[in-house]
Amino acid sequence: MDPLAHDLDRLADHLLEQALAAPDKRATLKLELGRVRLSWASDKGDHEIEALPGMLVRIPDAKHRVEALEPSVMLLTAVSLPGSHAH
Repeated sequence: MDPLAHDLDRLADHLLEQALAAPDKRATLKLELGRVRLSWASDKGDHEIEALPGMLVRIPDAKHRVEALEPSVMLLTAVSLPGSHAH
């Protein structure tokens, strides 16, 4: 197996374990390379997070937008738990 593919498989397994261990965090974005902005609106106003390589960001359970501020590589992990609505 390609070493990069193996590393990505291991990272995906790790992120899935984290998501399952913390049910309130059903979707995450792990930035590997580049820079992205995650933005969303809530009843408390507009929010945004600028993610840098190595950051693990919880994706809110609301309509959101991910914008690449430069060429980027990210890993999205989303877990549908029994009884929850699909994203």
